[in-house]
Amino acid sequence: MRRPGGSLCAAAALLCLLGCGARGAAAKSAQPDSAAREVTLKVHVSDASTHQPVTGATIEVFTNQTSFSSEVSGADGNAFVKFSYQMGTLLIVTATKHGYVPNSAPWRPARLPVFSSLSLDLLPERSATLMVYEDIVQIVSGFQGSRVQPRVQFQRRTLALPPNTTYSNLTAHLTTGTSAWELDLFPYLQGLGGNGTANNRRFELTPVTAVSIHLLSSDSTEIGVGGPIYVTVPLPADSQLKENDHIPVWRFDPKLD
Repeated sequence: MRRPGGSLCAAAALLCLLGCGARGAAAKSAQPDSAAREVTLKVHVSDASTHQPVTGATIEVFTNQTSFSSEVSGADGNAFVKFSYQMGTLLIVTATKHGYVPNSAPWRPARLPVFSSLSLDLLPERSATLMVYEDIVQIVSGFQGSRVQPRVQFQRRTLALPPNTTYSNLTAHLTTGTSAWELDLFPYLQGLGGNGTANNRRFELTPVTAVSIHLLSSDSTEIGVGGPIYVTVPLPADSQLKENDHIPVWRFDPKLD
C-alpha cells in the first residue's frame, strides 16, 4: 500500500486504508542461510460469508513487489503453488477474484518446510447506491438517508465513461471494514513510504477502517475517475480518535503487495 500525496486521484478500482498508524518499520529480510529449495504451498480460498470454497480465484506469490508464481483455485477452493524458496525471504500470498475484496497474507517460515498450507477468506463486495447529479456523483453504502453511511463523492465531469456507455449501465460497490474480523479480510496491511526507490521503508499498519470502492460498466470494465475522490466513513466508537486528529490515508497498490 502506498501513501498518496496531495489529492486522492485514482481509478475507480480503489482500495483505501484510512487511519493507519505505523507500528514501526518492518525488519529487513534476513539473509538466506541455505540454497533455494522447492516448496509446495497449498492455498485454500473460501467465501467469508458462506464459508464455501471459491473456484477460479487467482493466487499469486510476491517478493520484493514482484509476482513470481501463480495458480488458480479449483472446485474445492484449493491451489497448489510450487516455487523455490530461500530462508528468511518474506513472501506475500494474494488471492483475488472479481466480485470480492482482494486478500493476502505474509509467509515466512521459521524452518524450511517441504509442504505448507494457508487459508484465505474472500469478502464479497457489497452493492451500493449510485446517485448521479448535475454536478457530482455519489456512491452510498445502503440507502440514502437511513443513517450515517459510508459514501464516496467526486465531480461528475471527472468520470471517464467508455464509448456507448450511459449512467444506467453503471454498477457501484462500496465495502467497508471496521471490526478486527472485517479488517482481516482486507489485504495484508504493509505500507511503503518513500520516493519509489530501493530505499523505501516498509511499515506494518494498524488500521482504523478500510474501504474498497469499485465503479463498473455492464461488462464489468472498471470506470476511471480523473480527479479528487472524497471518502466519508463513520469511525468505530472504540477508535479513540478526537476531533481534529490527523488521520493518514493509504491507497492499496497490488503491484506493491
